[in-house]
Amino acid sequence: MRKALRDYGAVIQADPSQGYRFDANVVKEPVIRRSENQPRFGIPGIVVKPIGREAAADGIHELLNSRRLVTILGSGGIGKTTIALQVANDRAANYADGAYFIDLEYPQLILSTRHWPNAIGLRVTDWPGIEQIVSALRDRRLLLILDCCEHVLGPVAKLVASFLAKTAYVDILVTTREPLQLDDEAIWRLAALTVPPKAAETHTGRALGGPYRRWG
Repeated sequence: MRKALRDYGAVIQADPSQGYRFDANVVKEPVIRRSENQPRFGIPGIVVKPIGREAAADGIHELLNSRRLVTILGSGGIGKTTIALQVANDRAANYADGAYFIDLEYPQLILSTRHWPNAIGLRVTDWPGIEQIVSALRDRRLLLILDCCEHVLGPVAKLVASFLAKTAYVDILVTTREPLQLDDEAIWRLAALTVPPKAAETHTGRALGGPYRRWG
């Protein structure tokens, strides 16, 4: 220990009656705790915002300003998850309890109630049922992102309907290839990005010092 503390002076003193004693002033630093109103983030961050999706992001934000359930609808691989994450990252700080992302691509795992508490930041001693989870979120203020819902449309629709009916401040952003068919659902149809005209491709290729190639 004396070696470990050698940079702090002679704080370890030999004491014939006690062996060694600690001889230094101790200052108790206050423990910095997370504020109850500080958002918690359970969503993946994005390094670069998607190019060409500014209008879509603005439109989805506008829908979420007035609706609690917004569905991003589009074909597979069109970028629904990416734009959902952009919107979620932009809005997360507006929610006292943050935002949480649930990937439903593997529904056999995530639809099990034992996975939900960790996914949405609940501290539980036992695995609750869906009704208990909904009840626990009754007064929470958060954004819930449900991704790839087309695999489990029926169960997700029932779950979302329960959230809307039994919570007051939980907003839900859904990505899916098919709508949930709920009365309160506001749909944003995500269109494919337009291909740049040939002149733009040639110009971009020259700027990169070689032929232009689109990835994806």
